[in-house]
Amino acid sequence: MRAMTLVACFVGFVGGISAALASLGDSAQPVNVIWTLISLLLLPTAMLVVWLVSFLLSSDSAGWFGRLWQFAMGRVLRSGPRALTWKAWLVLAERTRSQRWWLALLTHTIWLSVLLGMVLGLVAAFSLRHYTFVWQTTWLTDGVFVQLAQAIGAIPSKLGFTVPGADIIKASGNVAIDEPSARLAWANWLVGAVLVFGLVPRLLAMLVSGVALRQKYRHVQIKADDTYALAVRQKLQRLSSPSDVDGPPGAGDEWPKLKGIEAHEAKSDAAVVALETVIGDTLPARLEAGVQMLPTVDDRRSRDDAKQRLTQTLPHRLLVVVDARHTPDRGLIRTILMLGKLAVGTKCCCCTLTVKERAQTAGVNDLAALG
Repeated sequence: MRAMTLVACFVGFVGGISAALASLGDSAQPVNVIWTLISLLLLPTAMLVVWLVSFLLSSDSAGWFGRLWQFAMGRVLRSGPRALTWKAWLVLAERTRSQRWWLALLTHTIWLSVLLGMVLGLVAAFSLRHYTFVWQTTWLTDGVFVQLAQAIGAIPSKLGFTVPGADIIKASGNVAIDEPSARLAWANWLVGAVLVFGLVPRLLAMLVSGVALRQKYRHVQIKADDTYALAVRQKLQRLSSPSDVDGPPGAGDEWPKLKGIEAHEAKSDAAVVALETVIGDTLPARLEAGVQMLPTVDDRRSRDDAKQRLTQTLPHRLLVVVDARHTPDRGLIRTILMLGKLAVGTKCCCCTLTVKERAQTAGVNDLAALG
């Protein structure tokens, strides 16, 4: 939605600049200030009035623009995590009754970019081109336009924009005055009117919508007794819990005792076997000549193969490498007991890194250092 909003704001900004340049026309012809002001502010002001009226009279529904926006977002986000996030956000907006506020924030932001483009377009045109100004009329008298121009320029004049005097307004009827003071006064009057009556109301409406939306979401609380919330909380707690190696058994725990073969029954020096973990290529190359590396045990067939090879070799030392991130279930413990009965002494190496990474970090060269 942020990407679509940025694109819409950019298009609106470019459209505002184009509208400002089109309303001024060719610099060879005088600019009709009344028509220019109407052409620039008529649509933004009308849409602002429509929004105010619909906001005061309608319910909490998002309106036609909201339905159009939701349809467009639904077409873009059809599947995947973003689609789920979008649907969840819609549910949250419906629960907090904030659809109209975030849509208002969206529309006011886009219109603000349009009006900002108009103001910058006027400033750029007046800075780079030579314009003269007229107001022209057939039926109305000079006094009507004098009062109208002074009323429109009352607020901009307080902000530092110059307003044409009564004599300049009267003289700018059917014939344009090509004097620097008159051109500067009319240009400031036009820019100030667009800024005060177009840009500022949209900015205020956008700020009000943002504050209201923030207040709406501030009161959002998760229901602790909700079934879905309980399930999500349990899952997050399980995922966020540290995966440390279990400590020594407590008083109530009973672990089976491992008893290996006698020393005189051993036929080889040492052996290494990995249970459901990745060994890598570095460790076998660093082991001593008398140490044999058994294949990784990850299924029944590999477990039987390791048992057969240990039955033939019967090592003095056996190192069993397990992954500390895995919960030691009954099958893993039975495998360790089974393999340990075929060696004189057995040690377990529990790690969260691969054995390759541990070997590279610690710089082990023999089985005793690894154990």
